[in-house]
Amino acid sequence: MYHALRPSRSEFVPVRNLRYHVRLWGQPSAERPPLVLVHGWMDVAASWQFVVDALAEERFIVAPDWRGFGLTDGGGVDNYWLPDYLADLEWLLDHYAGEGEAARPVDLVGHSMGGNVVMHYAGVRPERIRRLVNLEGFGMPARQPEEAPARYGQWIDELKRLHRGELAWRVGMLLAAINFVLLALAVSSVNPRVGRSGNLLFALFAFVIYYNLLNLGQSWISSGRYGMGGFMLLLHGGVALFAISWLTLRNNNWARRKSRGGQASGPTPPPSTTRLEPTP
Repeated sequence: MYHALRPSRSEFVPVRNLRYHVRLWGQPSAERPPLVLVHGWMDVAASWQFVVDALAEERFIVAPDWRGFGLTDGGGVDNYWLPDYLADLEWLLDHYAGEGEAARPVDLVGHSMGGNVVMHYAGVRPERIRRLVNLEGFGMPARQPEEAPARYGQWIDELKRLHRGELAWRVGMLLAAINFVLLALAVSSVNPRVGRSGNLLFALFAFVIYYNLLNLGQSWISSGRYGMGGFMLLLHGGVALFAISWLTLRNNNWARRKSRGGQASGPTPPPSTTRLEPTP
């Protein structure tokens, strides 16, 4: 496990009706402005720990979790626009570097998506930046105006697939709970020689497989690879069929054993005795 040389501290800042999580290193200084580090897509502020530890000297560092990432609120929406990140960054700089005439220009570093954000922000608010570093922020691809209708349609379709994937997850969890009851009944009928630990291991294994298939199905449905109805029927119907078949097989075995036991447990005739006559 990696041990941080300069441990961070966390705090939450109100930003545009969101509870923004921010990691801080060092203390504010009158001599040097804050160093602001913003992460990329599918990342968190804690990833900057390695960079902070590699710095030659201490300084006040601010690294937020973008909205919807890490410990920052998502806001209850299904997508974010680039201008949202620009405004969020403005709110954060107001909090840590002052605003209006009291504002101090900061050293701003962005990685990947964060690199694109800081480049846009530097163009909008150049007076707020002392130094700018863009790490792997390659910018937006060139597009033509005539592409707009198709791309807007693609965006709408992606949102619909996203919501179908979330619906599949919610309904899938309900069906999974029902199926786990069936699996629990089936597991309880396993040969007792396996023991309780064997049953628990089987239940844990089944849960891990089922949970990962649910996650995989949500991503497949959201990406449009599979339809929600077909996948749910295949997964949940298959598990239900397996559990019911297992229960039926066990019940039939019990019935056969009981029938055989009933036939063998009837009254036992007394043993026959033979009287030995004396030999003359």
